[in-house]
Formats: sequence, structure tokens, C-alpha cells
Amino acid sequence: MIRAAIGLTVVALILTFPLGLSGQPQAVSEESPADVARLVRDLASPEFSVREAALRALEKKGPEAIVPLREALKQQISVEARRRIEDLITRLERSAALEPTRLTLHVNNRPLKLVLEDISKLSGYSVKLQRYGDEREKQLVTMRLTNATFWEAIEELCALCGLVYLENYYSRDYDTIYLGYGESFPGVVSCHGPFRVAVRSFRYRRDIDFTSQSVQGQKPRKLRRQSLTVIFSISVEPKLPLVYASQPTITEAFDDLNQPMVKTPASRTTTYYYYGGSRRLSHTVQAELEPAQGGRCIRSLRGEIPVTVIAVQRPRLVVHNIMKAKGVEVKQGESSLRIEDVTKAGEDYRISVVLKDGTTDGQQKYNWFNSLQFRLVLIDNKGNRCYGRLQWSSNGLGNNRFNGTVIYSPGSTFGEPAQLVYYDWQTLAHSVPFHFKSLILP
Repeated sequence: MIRAAIGLTVVALILTFPLGLSGQPQAVSEESPADVARLVRDLASPEFSVREAALRALEKKGPEAIVPLREALKQQISVEARRRIEDLITRLERSAALEPTRLTLHVNNRPLKLVLEDISKLSGYSVKLQRYGDEREKQLVTMRLTNATFWEAIEELCALCGLVYLENYYSRDYDTIYLGYGESFPGVVSCHGPFRVAVRSFRYRRDIDFTSQSVQGQKPRKLRRQSLTVIFSISVEPKLPLVYASQPTITEAFDDLNQPMVKTPASRTTTYYYYGGSRRLSHTVQAELEPAQGGRCIRSLRGEIPVTVIAVQRPRLVVHNIMKAKGVEVKQGESSLRIEDVTKAGEDYRISVVLKDGTTDGQQKYNWFNSLQFRLVLIDNKGNRCYGRLQWSSNGLGNNRFNGTVIYSPGSTFGEPAQLVYYDWQTLAHSVPFHFKSLILP
């Protein structure tokens, strides 16, 4: 449970789980590595009951079983055991990626600015106010978060301090969660794991068409139409940036008169918002509902939003000492990155590159191009990141190939540029469920 209030005492910062480098709680195993290895060996047992028991035990252990399972794949094992291990690794990796960041934080009479620093430290994410220097950042906060997900913590703090999460507000690094003093209501929010879904608005429309042609001498028809659209926003923890969000599927919708409001499947279409491949922490999506007569609110609205997230980001091509790297080329397999020129103009860094991605399907060229500004990252000597914007000529973009200039505007807090890194992305498709009640209709 999450409890919050405004009070006057002292600070108590409590973390009940051991943290890894990501700021996420790590489970404490009651079994030794030898026990895990035994379970892995049992997957190849000739006895079905032993294999099934080992599979259930390893799946229950979660991500800590991934490493010994990978080691098992290097051994001489049966085809059936290999298949079981590969399937189990896939499920465990998916489960680990979708596990929300959790934190426990008990504070009393602590300034808001310091509470944001506490949440940043515990979660491993950068959480800031949009504007500092306001007296409101000194307001004293008392709140108790116990094993709360990241978004539950953010929503509780916002409700307590009159803040709203600023969706699609990005700093230069695109990784910071910004909160602002609410000049508008934050919407109706549903948190599910590492995802946050909000109903932003309803859009109701009624039309009548007087220009319909008459049919075989009949009087002109007055065509009446009405439509009802629900607008959602979906946000994600910074560890799982969105690259796609498509039209929600509504599985249940009825009003306070029990009238159904779900559109028929034939009338639904899939729409992608923003450019495919663009890395975001929030997307806006919408779905159509069937308008009903006389209802004043939606009693229940249930469905899911299909998304694709970046589950893993790994450096593939790294150019060191970037300010002196003119003419340098790095390769890995069929991929290569050559630095044509590096210049500084005011606060901007202009890096001309020729990049070839030998692993990208040519049919995905457009999506690949949209991702480039988030995959070609400039990193300073302190590890700070800066994303750029692209410039290219008409012949600078080909299948799996980019020849152009990336312009980085890192700002005054950015240190000396040290590396230019091209990242691999491993994506994961997932459907995010939501359920809202008592939504007032227009």
C-alpha cells in the first residue's frame, strides 16, 4: 500500500531490497548455484515428472537462472533439452524486462526537491521538476512508499504535491522524467508494471449531411452520423523506451445504463503514432467507441494497447577520442562506422559519418532511419549522453546506409566529448492492459 500526507518531522529513508546497478530490487536466492545447476541438468532427465519439476522450479527462480541456463547451452545436451532451455530463457528474459522498478521510501517533513533526488537514487532514473527556483520546491513532504512501482510512486507524489507528469516533455537526453506544477488535471491514470496509461479526453462528434443524392425519385436522405473517440497516452519507465504504440483494442465498454459501446471488429483499423522507430517515453493513441443514447458515464472501459519497447541497448560500434577521430573507421561483422569530419560550432558538435548497418533488413530502412538519432549517441568523459539531429543529402540515405551529418547540442553541463557510440536495439512486443471505471461522457 502507498500512503502519503503532509507532515512535520524528520527524514527516514528505507530500502528493503538489495539494489543492482539499475536501481531495481534483486531477489535473494535461497538456493546455491549448485542447486540451480542441478535443476538445469534435470531438464534432460528421461523422466517426465523430473523435467517438469525442474522447469517449474527454474521458472520460479526468475532472471537469476538465465546465466546458468546459457552455460548449459554450451554443453552437449539433447535436442529436447536444448529446446526447453531456449524457450525458458526467452520467457525469463521477457519477464525480467517487463518487471517494474520497485522502491520503498519513508520520508517525513522532507523538502520536495530532496524527495525527487531520493526517488532518482532509488529508481536509477533522472526525475526532476520542470523549473527549479520556485518556493514550492521547498514544500515539506511526508510519504510512505512500500514496495511501490516507479509509476505508483510518481503518481502518489504528484497527487500529494500538486504536480503532473509532463508527457512528451524531453530534455536533451530524452531520458529524464519531468514533473510540473499542475495547471491542468493529469487525467485518469492506470499503472500496470512498468507502464502508465492515462485517459486524456473523449472526442464526441455529430454530423448531418444534407447533400445526399436522391435515389430513384425518392426524397433526399438526411444522413446522420455520430462518433466517439477516446484519447489515451501511454508512458513507460526509461529502461523500456517505446518505439511503437498502435491502436488500442477495446474488449469491454458499457455505460451506466448497461448499453454496450464496443465497436465491431470490422470497423477497427490499426494506426501507428509517431514515426516508427522513434525512441519515446510516451505516445498518444486513440480508439473508437460506439456512442450510446442517454448514458452519462462509462461504467467500465477495459482493453489493451499493443506496444513495442526497447528491451536491451548494447553498444555495437564505438569510436573513442571522437574529437580527434577524423578518418577513423570501426567495423563489426557487416556493420561499419567511418568518421568523415568532426567540428565544433559554438555549443554544437557536427560529426559527419558514413554508417552501414549490415544486420538491418532493407525493408525496414525507413524505421531504421528514424531510429538513428537515438542510436548514434555522443557520450562525454563523465558518461553523460547527448542525442543528435540528422542532416543528409538526397543520396545520403540508402538501404542500411546513412551518409550525412549528426548535429549534437549538449548544453553547458555536458563535458568533453569522449565517444560516439552506435547501439544495437533488441525490441520486445507486448500488450499493456488497462481498466478504467466511471468516466464521464461528453
